[in-house]
Amino acid sequence: MENLVGHTREVGHLLDHLKRMEKGTGHHTVIESPPGMGRTTLLDRLAEEAESRGMRVLSGRGTRLDRCVQWSTLMRLFQHPLGQGISFLTDHGTGHVFDLALRMGNRLTEYASRQPVLVTLDDAHWSDEMTALLLPMLVEHTRELPILWLIGCGPLRNGGPVSQALELLTEEQGHLLRLGPLLDEEVTSLYQETVGEPPRGHLRLLEKCRGVPSLVVWMVNALRESRSTDPTRLCEVADLPDAFHHQVVSRLDKLDPRINLVLQVNAVLDRPFTLHEAARLLDSTPTNLLPVIDEALANDILKAREGRLESTDDLTRESVYLTMSPHTRHAFHREAAAMLEERPSGTRAEIIRHLVVCSESDRELTDNLCHAIESGDMSADMLAETTHLLLASGRTARARSVVLAVLERISYPSLLYTALAGFQETSSQHSSFVDVSPHVERALRTVEPGSEARAGLLAIRAGCLLEQGRPDQALDSVEEAVTLGLATRQTTAIVSAEVVRLRIAFGRGDLDFARDHAGEVLQRIPGSATATKAHRTTRLILAVALASQDRFVEASSTIDMALWEEVAADASAAPFWEAHRALLLLWRGELDRAEQACLRVDCGVDPSGNLARDVRSVLGHIHLLRGEEHVARQYFHRILAEDRSLSCPRQQEATLGLARATGGLPAAEIYGSLEGNATLLLRSPESAAHLVRLALKANRPEQAERVVHTSTRLARENPGTASLLGAARHASGLFMNDPGLLQAAVEAYEDSPRPFPRALALEDAGRAAARKGDTARSRPRLSRAHEIYEGCGARGPADRVARALRDLTRRSEGTPAAATPAPDRAWNELSDSERRVALLVTDGLTNREVADRIFLSPHTVDSHLRSSFRKLEVRNRVELARLMISRIS
Repeated sequence: MENLVGHTREVGHLLDHLKRMEKGTGHHTVIESPPGMGRTTLLDRLAEEAESRGMRVLSGRGTRLDRCVQWSTLMRLFQHPLGQGISFLTDHGTGHVFDLALRMGNRLTEYASRQPVLVTLDDAHWSDEMTALLLPMLVEHTRELPILWLIGCGPLRNGGPVSQALELLTEEQGHLLRLGPLLDEEVTSLYQETVGEPPRGHLRLLEKCRGVPSLVVWMVNALRESRSTDPTRLCEVADLPDAFHHQVVSRLDKLDPRINLVLQVNAVLDRPFTLHEAARLLDSTPTNLLPVIDEALANDILKAREGRLESTDDLTRESVYLTMSPHTRHAFHREAAAMLEERPSGTRAEIIRHLVVCSESDRELTDNLCHAIESGDMSADMLAETTHLLLASGRTARARSVVLAVLERISYPSLLYTALAGFQETSSQHSSFVDVSPHVERALRTVEPGSEARAGLLAIRAGCLLEQGRPDQALDSVEEAVTLGLATRQTTAIVSAEVVRLRIAFGRGDLDFARDHAGEVLQRIPGSATATKAHRTTRLILAVALASQDRFVEASSTIDMALWEEVAADASAAPFWEAHRALLLLWRGELDRAEQACLRVDCGVDPSGNLARDVRSVLGHIHLLRGEEHVARQYFHRILAEDRSLSCPRQQEATLGLARATGGLPAAEIYGSLEGNATLLLRSPESAAHLVRLALKANRPEQAERVVHTSTRLARENPGTASLLGAARHASGLFMNDPGLLQAAVEAYEDSPRPFPRALALEDAGRAAARKGDTARSRPRLSRAHEIYEGCGARGPADRVARALRDLTRRSEGTPAAATPAPDRAWNELSDSERRVALLVTDGLTNREVADRIFLSPHTVDSHLRSSFRKLEVRNRVELARLMISRIS
């Protein structure tokens, strides 16, 4: 018999009893467990094993209705298809309980005289009282016979005839078997066997199962399915298939249906709740709900703490919420808001959270926010919380509409400043910029000239100006904010303004100033919760500035120190620093370690925020380097679908990565923004070579020249940084088709800790030498590039260089290169735009979605697609997809 998950010891114990029964020794065991521990599956498997050994099996199961019909649970055992049914019990009437027990005992004796008998009775805690009275008598009557009784039940409760009867059966040692949760190592082993790799990034989700075997099995299968259908998903509970959530909720089917309603209350309130709150939302009374609560507590569905109730596990609560119909969910949230409205002030923040979900219009939500803020029921920074809730749920347009409407209606300068400060901080976490400059200027006109609020508003203005691409004006505001902040001792305003100054300095390439000034700013930041995020941002700029100067050891130490210090005070800081550790590992060419760091990141709090996008960006580039362009495109598409703004390096890197994966041209906005903000070239120096190559391929030399000019300036202003010098020479060498500059780039990169720019320069220098017929120089350069790529696990470029080496060998030996297959020739005939459209259509996008993605009209997309069909000799999208998959393979 196959061992059940996590129950190897229990299965072995029960199999031993089966063997003894074959030799004529009977036994009884009560198997106690809460729902989901695998009790029913265990009994079913043992019944199958007994039948395979030629034993007679009697199986029954208690139901909720049994308590209304006497004898029903026990009689169900004899309804098993044995030919005679239960007529031997009913022909003479039920009679006295002892007479009935005697007849049942005699029938069991008859069965046992022919062959060993296994009796399984599951859910015995639902038994009627007469069954509870008879069961111990029957077990005692058949003690000397080859009969094995396996009686399954939920957690035993004191009191009541059924509990007393089951406890009577467990008085002797060895007659009680408790099924508990799986151990952590058992869960990890199951995941690895099922998915084929360690859980890594899914450990947090697996922990939500609390070791319940059924939940673990469903979770592992759901994670496997999610990864196979969309490997870019950083699986959260909401990302898992609907079937998984229905399976989780199905565990409650055997219990009172009202338990599910109580859990819906818990899911909607999203906090521990009181019995009276549940009664209010369910339009019931506390007295009517008491039996439901008792049953939920007894079955480990709810737990009580300090007079409040809550679900024993977050997974069930979240699945209950996700399986609620939208209509039911909205109705509950609206009723919860109404219930909280009836209470004294102090609950306005919770009311807003409910209204964010159930408000039918922006005006309703705006009215409630303004009323709450101006009445003093809620602090103005609740606007930040509301913004976060809307942005996290993907409702960006609504967030902007509500925020601007609320800001328009707030008249008090101090409240307006608080609201603006909270909103700016929240929106920056989502890269969702909303121009609130008019409201900042309005507040500045009304606030007192020398006040602390004015210093803070000047810092906010500096941030707005920087987002608008006006760094010089932003610096003027920074100076004003710092001067006034020093006069009013407004440290928060000073630090916020200095962070803007750091961002400007880094974007312009002034790495020495960014590095040194970041250290000075860190000394100024006070040890308060408000300053924690400023501290984090400053440290991040310091780490990235050090990495941009090739000082990777110091950059890594900065991240390690931040992780150690911040996590000690706030565990939520760990994912942020793990994500940036992954980025640093990617730059150092440690793809496997970078991937592991990404998978350790918990994005559950905000799966659509900047943290999740940072992780997806790193994973996208890892897959691109491994030659898995199809997966990389999915990561980059998802980043850009969540935020199309190209003002931050993450979006720029995703756009460039997508262009490299598809062979297209990145958005012109990237080329145009480099002079004012060269962050992309500072973080990833090899981006210069990629941008030049793609621009030249698209016949856009003016854009390539911009890249060369900016990279040259960065190298000149940061002497001694090998990566920037190599990037400048590399970009210039490609632009001017100068092998000498490409070789100079290789030499510069020799002192760089970044392997991928060095390998790319070696590859381009080797190809340039090969075009001139200089095999003596070409081969060692290509071989060295291949060695670097292989050493880092970058299979994609390694295979590309390997092909170049094979072609070089053929030419040197006089062997003609292999003929290009017909599909490849046709593919080469496609224009860049046609290739991009074909790749996006293969990813499953509609013509309109493709048009939105690459900023063309649907008519133009249709024209490109028809041209691709003609050149590739395919008739429809299905044939195109098959051809593309075949080509990628």
